[in-house]
Order: sequence, then structure tokens, then C-alpha cells
Amino acid sequence: MWNNLSEEVRDLVEAAGFQAPTEVQKAAWEPMLAGENFYMVSPTGTGKTLAYLLPLLEKLETNGQVQAVILAPSQDLAAQIADVARHWAKAKGIKVQSLVGGANIKRQIEKLKGKPELVIGTAGRLNELAQSRKLKLHQVKRLVLDECDRLFSQEQAATTQAFIDRLQQSVSLAAFSATANAEAWAQFEGLREEVFFLDCSQASQALTAKRQHLYLQVSSRKRDDALRRLAQVEGMQALVFVRSIAELDRLKEKLTYRQVPVAVLHSEMTSQDRQNALQGFRQGRYVYLLTTDVAARGMDIPDLPYVIQYDQAEDQATYTHRSGRTGRMGAEGSVLSFVTDRSLRELKKQVPDQAKLEEVFLSQGQVSKEAPVHRDQGTSKSKRGQSQTQKSKNKNKKRKRQQKNKGARRQKK
Repeated sequence: MWNNLSEEVRDLVEAAGFQAPTEVQKAAWEPMLAGENFYMVSPTGTGKTLAYLLPLLEKLETNGQVQAVILAPSQDLAAQIADVARHWAKAKGIKVQSLVGGANIKRQIEKLKGKPELVIGTAGRLNELAQSRKLKLHQVKRLVLDECDRLFSQEQAATTQAFIDRLQQSVSLAAFSATANAEAWAQFEGLREEVFFLDCSQASQALTAKRQHLYLQVSSRKRDDALRRLAQVEGMQALVFVRSIAELDRLKEKLTYRQVPVAVLHSEMTSQDRQNALQGFRQGRYVYLLTTDVAARGMDIPDLPYVIQYDQAEDQATYTHRSGRTGRMGAEGSVLSFVTDRSLRELKKQVPDQAKLEEVFLSQGQVSKEAPVHRDQGTSKSKRGQSQTQKSKNKNKKRKRQQKNKGARRQKK
């Protein structure tokens, strides 16, 4: 496959040190080039972005017309994809523009005058610009739906559909997701007459084989203290998933008070604040990035050692997306879940069947799979043994005295 790339892009592949395409990249290559309509499923961290981006760039022309659109469910994911696309597109002279909500729309309109060939954005902002005729879509040939299950969720389905309806029926569709979602597939299947489903889940398992699934027994009231102690572990850096924004802000306040470097990421922040938090985390300025599921969807943080579930995932699909932030592309990584006896039962249902779930312990600044042996346990046992022995001796002495006294009384009689 790499041999079929243009020379400029192939040079970038070699410079990046890629030895061979991943399974998802090989599977998507021909359908993308042929302009077929398909829905592809592959675990997070298996190279899906390049799976659609590289063949897409091979088809684009430097003619100043928008020929392809990549749709993402969140502003941060769209910005991340745009950064990756610019890196690869620059070699071919392809212009890329990110169009997301939360950013200054006047500046975006001004940048559109630069005539990009590839647009990456969120459905709300794309609809707004298309409605005002600032974004011309008549030359679009290919639409890519990244994190398709999220784009067709109850919250985003109407906005996604509205944008798709703006495109000509001849525009081919390619959808990518980490999980097989029946509802998303049903909606996608109805968009075009000829569509097919590609499942690369099993073929891509080798790329996530070094991802560990761990749990730490901790009561709900002591989870913040567990995070404080984990922050002392050498090399600790983690994306921490919290269920609500209110809890996230409360946790940040507690950890900051205890001098733990921490940043937050959630949907109510401005686009600039989210980018600053992400950049600071990637640069290593923070030990923890506290986030919600929506904000962290599809996020790529190279070589992230830990994902921590402060709050447990609602379902297996959510757990899959969370765990996919670490142990990507064959790298090592650990998903650490805080559990009680009750939540442990639910966690076991969410961990992939082929994965091994292991308990870990936090002791003396280390995360270990071996239960710690406390020194006082042996001492206390010894003391208890000594106490029992002394009690026996005292009983024997008392019994002898009683027998002696009884004998003395008999002699007097």
C-alpha cells in the first residue's frame, strides 16, 4: 500500500518511521480510493485517521475547491484531525481548514478566502456557513464521518443529517467508529443505495495487546485521596474520566489545594481554553487532565501511560472509547478503574472478552499487582501468640496455687 502513495506523501511515511500499514489502513485503502460507501469498525488507537486521510489526499487536487469534508462530533477532535491533516497535506500543497463552533466565525469566513481543498469541522458550524453561502459544497466528492456512532447519537443525529442533506446524492460516504453501533449503522445504511460494513476489530487486536486493564479497590469518599497518592507514582500522567462537570470542578479544586498539577477539559469551556489545557497536558505541565466522555472522544495523546476511571463508564461502548486513549498503535498503557465491590461486578462486564482484568494495590508510591504485606501484621500476630501463651501460664499457676491451698487445708483437718 505504501508503494502506491505519491512520492511526497511516501517520504513523510518513511520519515515517521511507519514500517507497514495497519489492518484498518489496508482495509480502507481501496474503498476510499474507489469512492465507495462503507461503515468501518476498528478499535481506538489502530490508525483510523490515516486510514481515511492518506487515500483522501491522493484523490484531492490543488484547484482551490472544497472537494472533501471530514465531520467530527466535537470541536477538539476536529481540531486534532485538522492538525494531522495539515502535516500530511502540506507535502502535496493541499490546503486544509478547520471550521468548528466556539471559534470566531468572522475569522473562519476570512480564511475560507484562501480556498481550501479539504475542510474539517463540526456539523453545527458547517451548516451555519453553508446556509450563509460562505462555504461552497457543490464540488465535494467525499464525506468522512469520524466517530460515526457519536455523530448519529440522539444529541447530534439531526444536525449531522442536516449537513448530509446539503450534499449532492453522488457524494460518497465513509464512516469510521471504534464500536459497532446498530442504531448508527441503521441510519448510515439508509443514506445511500449501496453501502457495506467492514469490521476490523479482530484483525486489529495486536495493536492493543499491550493495554492493561486494572482496578483499584477504593471507597467513593477516598477516591480524591487515591488520585493524590497516585500522583506521586513515578512517570504518572493520566486522563481522568469524571461523570459530571460539577464533580470535575470540585475534584480540580481539591487536587489543586493538595498541589497536584491538574487541568480540566469539558464542553462548557471555550475552544481556546480547551486547546490550552490539551497543549499543557501534552507538554507534560499537568499530571492529570480531568475530563468528561464527550470532551475526550477520539482524543489522541501520544504515549499516554494511564487512563483513570474516577467514575465508572455507563456501558461497554463508553469503556471502549475511554480505554482507547492509552495503549495505542502497539504502545504500552494502563486503564485503571476505581471500584467498590458492587461496581467491580459491572466493570467485569465492560472489559473486552479477550482482555485480562487485574487488581492492583497502591503502596509506598508504587502501583503493584502484589498485595502489600504490612510489617505490623506479623508483629501483631506474634504479640497475640505471646499473649495467649502468657494467659495459659497464668492459668496453670493459679490452678497449682488452688491445689496447694486445698492440700494445706486437708492437713489442718
